[in-house]
Amino acid sequence: MIKFNSTILNQIIQYGKISSLKNKVSKYNSDKGTSKFNCFAIFVIMIACQFLKRDKLREIQDTFEVNSNCMYHLGLKSVKRSSLADALKSRNHIVFEEHFYTLLDELKSKDRKKYRKQIKILDSTTIGLCKTIFEWAKFRTTKSGIKIHIMFDDRLSVPTKAIMTKAKEHDVKIAKRFEIEKNQIYVFDRGYNDYNYFYEIHKNKAFFITRLKKNAKFRVLKKKLTGNKYGVISERIIKIIGTNKDSYNEPLRLIEYYDKETDKLLKFVTNNLNMKAHEVADIYKRRWQIELFFKWLKGHFKVKKFLSTTENGVKIQIWCALIAYILLMLIRKECQINISAYELLRIIEGSLFHRINLFEVLERIKLRRFYDKDSLKDEAYLW
Repeated sequence: MIKFNSTILNQIIQYGKISSLKNKVSKYNSDKGTSKFNCFAIFVIMIACQFLKRDKLREIQDTFEVNSNCMYHLGLKSVKRSSLADALKSRNHIVFEEHFYTLLDELKSKDRKKYRKQIKILDSTTIGLCKTIFEWAKFRTTKSGIKIHIMFDDRLSVPTKAIMTKAKEHDVKIAKRFEIEKNQIYVFDRGYNDYNYFYEIHKNKAFFITRLKKNAKFRVLKKKLTGNKYGVISERIIKIIGTNKDSYNEPLRLIEYYDKETDKLLKFVTNNLNMKAHEVADIYKRRWQIELFFKWLKGHFKVKKFLSTTENGVKIQIWCALIAYILLMLIRKECQINISAYELLRIIEGSLFHRINLFEVLERIKLRRFYDKDSLKDEAYLW
C-alpha cells in the first residue's frame, strides 16, 4: 500500500496553528464580504511566496496553476492575481500581526533553557519605496519608505516584538512603545541615545548597554584602573551634566574598550555598575545579531518588493515574512538536527510542492551526516 503524504507546504501550514488563525479572523470579522479569498487563503499563498521567493502577482498565479493538483489539500480553489491584490487590500493586517505572536509563544514554549537575565537587542531597518506608487509612506521629497522596529531576543535568535511605521518616525519615539521587563539587558546603538529613555529602563529595574555620543557632557565621579585587561582601556563612574542632567540623574558607568578586530576605540555606557567591564563589551558585540537578522530577512524573504501598493497589503506581506521565519525556527527545533536556517530554507524551497514527509527527508540527512562523520573518522584512523 502506497503511503500518502501531503505536500511539504501543507505540512508547514499545519505548524501555523490554523485554528488560532481562524479565531483571530472571527475576532476581527476580517473575512466579511468574501467567500473565496479569505485570510487563510492569503496566509497559505503568502507563506508559499516567502519560501519560493515570489514577488510578482503573475509569478504567484503561474506557480499555483502549475501545481493545481495540490491546491485542494491546501484549501484553495484557484489563485487569480486580481483577486489576490484585492484581498491584500481589504483583509485586516492585525490578524497576521497577532498570529505572529501566537507562533512566537509556541516557539518560546519549546525552549527549555531558562535564564534569569536575558539580552534584548533593539534596532530598526528602513525599506525604501517608490514615492509615486507608495504615496502613503512619503519619507523625503523624492522617496517613500517603511520602517520595521524590532526587539530581538539574543537567546532564541528571533524578534520578540515588531512595530511597523512610516520611515520618518524617529527610533527613540517608537522605542518607548516597547515594554521594559525587569532584569533584562537592553542593547542598542547611539541612535537611541535619549536620557529620558535611559531613565525609563532604569526605573523599571532593567539594564541598558549602548555607546555614548561624542558630544555627551558628564562629570567623572570615580576612576578605576584596568591595566588594559581583556581590551578594557579605562573604566569610570560618571554623572550627566548640562541641559540633560535632570533627565537622568543616576550614576552611569563609562567603559573605554579597544576592539582588535576593527582597530577601534569604543566607549560604552551602562547603568549596570556590577557587571565585569569586558562582559559589557562582549554583550554589546551581540548587537550585530540583529543586523544579521535584517540582512537575512531582506536576502532570503520577500520584504523589499511588494505585491500590494496599499499600507495594509505591505504590512500583511511583512508579517507573513516574520511568520515564515518563526515557522522555520519551529521546524528546525522540532527536527532535532544540527542544520542551519539557511540550509533548511533551501531544502524547503526546492521541494515545497512535493508529496514527501519533511521530517523523513531531514532524518535521512541526519543519518547521512552521521555515517559520513564515521567514515571520516575511519579514514583518519587508517591514515
